[in-house]
Amino acid sequence: MHLKRLNTPKRWNIAKKTEVFIAKPLPGPHSKESSIPLIVLLKDHLKLISTRKECKGLLLSKKILVDNLPVSDPNFPVGLFDVISVPDYNMYYRILFDYKGWLITKSIDKKEAQIKPYKIVQKTRIKGKKLQINCTSGKNLLTAEKNYKVGDTLLVDLSTKKIVKHLPLKEGSFVFVSDGTHAGETATVTGFREFKGGMPDRVMLKNDKGLKYETAQDYAFVVGEKNSEILLGEKK
Repeated sequence: MHLKRLNTPKRWNIAKKTEVFIAKPLPGPHSKESSIPLIVLLKDHLKLISTRKECKGLLLSKKILVDNLPVSDPNFPVGLFDVISVPDYNMYYRILFDYKGWLITKSIDKKEAQIKPYKIVQKTRIKGKKLQINCTSGKNLLTAEKNYKVGDTLLVDLSTKKIVKHLPLKEGSFVFVSDGTHAGETATVTGFREFKGGMPDRVMLKNDKGLKYETAQDYAFVVGEKNSEILLGEKK
């Protein structure tokens, strides 16, 4: 599965005139617009490989992990907040978006690589008192907790698969903007704007420079209460 390098999404943040074709991401936990094939990340961003054969060798030997799990297909899509690990060489990276909305990799340590934020996108009541929580990155969780709401974030320990912290979307929450004009920025929630349906669709934000703006609620990814619980750039 390939596509022309010139036609790749701008978000991939790669050189477009070095080769004619490039790997195409498989359907998976991230949309085509917001993900990049694992082989492209390893080759163009991390410079860990130079050929597809090298990539397949690493994946078959289970030396490359995505969110603490081995991946076998070079075209596997990876995206925002995914953790790429190479344990044999003590190398760990988290995928982020910069201020232009372009994909970048942030080097992190082993402890930081054990935690990943998941945004709740849907809740479903199942038999008994359990709730099925559908999150970003295709993550599904079963819980009896009733306080989790769509738009909230759950911090999950990737080694134990357990929820370690609940970050509700509310006034005062610290969010990472995942798309739109302000993609890659962080800000504090100052309020919500509702439409006819009665459900808030827009989030009012204020960044650390005092600039106020609004964005779609779907783009507001809570990463902390007053500060980020994960490394974003040089701040935590």
